[in-house]
Amino acid sequence: MRFARPAVVLPALLGLLAVLMLVGGRLDRAPVDPVYRPALVAAPFGGPCDPLPDGVRLDLAVQLRADRMVELPGGGTVRRIELHYDLVDVATAEAAVAAALTDAGFTSTGRDTFERAGYGSLTARATAFDVPDDSIVRGEITLDLPPASLTAAQQASCTDVQQTKRFDSFDGPPDD
Repeated sequence: MRFARPAVVLPALLGLLAVLMLVGGRLDRAPVDPVYRPALVAAPFGGPCDPLPDGVRLDLAVQLRADRMVELPGGGTVRRIELHYDLVDVATAEAAVAAALTDAGFTSTGRDTFERAGYGSLTARATAFDVPDDSIVRGEITLDLPPASLTAAQQASCTDVQQTKRFDSFDGPPDD
């Protein structure tokens, strides 16, 4: 059996290696352009699409999980806002919600019910998740607001479901 001469193989391998070094860096990466990194979704709080009543600012780390219209078992419809709260216990979350509503001009009319002239009444509940102590998300805050709290302007201009969490016309998130 006869092998190729080193004088022929070595230059061919070096040439192939040089070509791979020149073009290899361009073949294994996605192009970096405006499409490569999509724009970040605007924060749901504090802007024109804020689901919370005017003036309500929670001094608590929360994520908007859902915003939907819900038919109540006893009749009627409410706009239900679901938030997940982080790093605090349920008592702290309840106190933060009550303080935010009171600071915005709401008056407590019962354990979970608040009212403000010109707005109507709302219900605010906090529940704890059964999670380990080192979990970040600790529970959920549910706000049942009057249906009219979603203004026509918000419906028209706030259409990004990743920001508003209004999936499928308030029917909830998609079932993936």
